[in-house]
Amino acid sequence: MEEKKAVMSVENGVNHDFAVFYKENLQMIYHYIYRMFPNKQIAEDIMQETFYVAFKKQGELWEHPNPRYRLLCIARFKMKEFRKKMYYRNTEPWEPERYDLAEEDVSYDIKELDVAACNALGEREWCLIKMHYLFGITISELAEAEGITENNMRVRLSRWTKRLRKQIED
Repeated sequence: MEEKKAVMSVENGVNHDFAVFYKENLQMIYHYIYRMFPNKQIAEDIMQETFYVAFKKQGELWEHPNPRYRLLCIARFKMKEFRKKMYYRNTEPWEPERYDLAEEDVSYDIKELDVAACNALGEREWCLIKMHYLFGITISELAEAEGITENNMRVRLSRWTKRLRKQIED
């Protein structure tokens, strides 16, 4: 069986193979990033950085058995990098006249979980999980309120908790 290798053709400083690869994968990468960061500007910035890195490292990209998978790996790395940058970003303006220390918030872990879960799942999904696991509302009551079957609600809760566990572990 003959191996197929990507051949790079360069005319007038333009890499046509990469341009074709870019056009074929643009929508897929954008939607992949947009699912994690539902903000158009952020998704476009991360997508641009992803393709920039892919363009700079074309040798590795073409040598990989599945260049599209390699592109997804680059996008995932760029998303983690962005999330890390945003974690350390200051969200409150500095007020020089305030020198007093804030009181320790004993429920900080709960609030942090609440914010992280809302970001990972969505507000409605997190609310349904809390209603079931924290407040003891039965699956049948949740299913009736949502207008779906009990089995469907069970599956949804299972998927959401699995996604939340994965998010917490990362």
